[in-house]
Amino acid sequence: MKHKQYNILLAGGGSGGPVSPLLAVAKELSTIHPHLSLSFLLVGTSKGPERQMAESAGIAFTSVPVAKLRRYYSIKNLLLPFELIIALLRSFYIVLTFRPSLVFGAGSFVQVPLMFMARVFGAKVVIHQQDVVVSLSNFLCSFIAKKITVSFKETEKDFPDSVFLSGLKQKSKTVFTGNPSNLPEHLPKRSDALEKFGLASNLPVVLVFGGGTGAVGLNKLLVAALPEITKFAQVVHALGKGKGGKNKSFENPNYHPFEFISDMPHAYAAADVVVCRAGLSTITELSKYGKISIIIPMPDSHQEANGELLSLKKAAMVLAQSDITPEMLTTLIRKLGFAGSIQKTLALNMQNLFPNNATAKVTTIVSEVLLEQDI
Repeated sequence: MKHKQYNILLAGGGSGGPVSPLLAVAKELSTIHPHLSLSFLLVGTSKGPERQMAESAGIAFTSVPVAKLRRYYSIKNLLLPFELIIALLRSFYIVLTFRPSLVFGAGSFVQVPLMFMARVFGAKVVIHQQDVVVSLSNFLCSFIAKKITVSFKETEKDFPDSVFLSGLKQKSKTVFTGNPSNLPEHLPKRSDALEKFGLASNLPVVLVFGGGTGAVGLNKLLVAALPEITKFAQVVHALGKGKGGKNKSFENPNYHPFEFISDMPHAYAAADVVVCRAGLSTITELSKYGKISIIIPMPDSHQEANGELLSLKKAAMVLAQSDITPEMLTTLIRKLGFAGSIQKTLALNMQNLFPNNATAKVTTIVSEVLLEQDI
């Protein structure tokens, strides 16, 4: 007997953030439904890291032009109608050739034309909201979504529960799940992690990164603080792709710069303190492993709301980039590296930030929507 084919479009890109939960759910779907014929296609941008992420996960990849509405004055908004037409035509071609049963996205402008075009052809839509503040792309797609999953309880109320334009109330389609993660449940041994990065066991380790593409502001702040930090700690620093794997301006046996760290589980296992941005995929990983963190959100972005919530829940030390100085960063790292009571509070609150088994919860919802007519 021939099995029914289920084609699933994963829509997201521009950065690794919206892609990580998609790949985590795709992997879990394949694991829990080995008897089903599942085919995945990740649709992202041509310039982001998503192509490499898809290839690493063994998933096919293609791209669409991004038609992004900028919610601020920009002359680029004049090009929006033309970008949208091109994106819709490309989306039409992808939907027509791939014939998706379901489209799953996590808040990227890549998903908007794809989801609306796929819905016209009868595909089901599920979206996941990572950040505290609802993205415009997810809000636009929420009216055609069958189910909406959210990382934070606080975000449940921000999606509409009524049928678009009808005013008729329906059972809430928004579900609090936490944020899916593709990382392993348990970290490697710390001794193995120290050996992997060439680190000593008698000094604390500070892990600094700004996401897959790096963060220029964070890099500059750290470089200015390195002469003092390396007197009492070792620093593992991911500068970001395209920003050079070696920091020529500072050389010290306690400083270990990399362009990109592909093995984050070992990096987290080695780290006593993490300094990073407030992207939701990063926060999810920090929560998964209960890491002690200094969070510096990207200025003037949705990350600031993420940081505010972390600060409110006392899950991390959160500072605005405009406020922090190299001296302040050095003092905070020293304090967090050696103050046991603060360490325990931050680690526990960070670990309790999200529900357990978020990947399984989101995957169950996607699976139910995908199979609802076949049960």
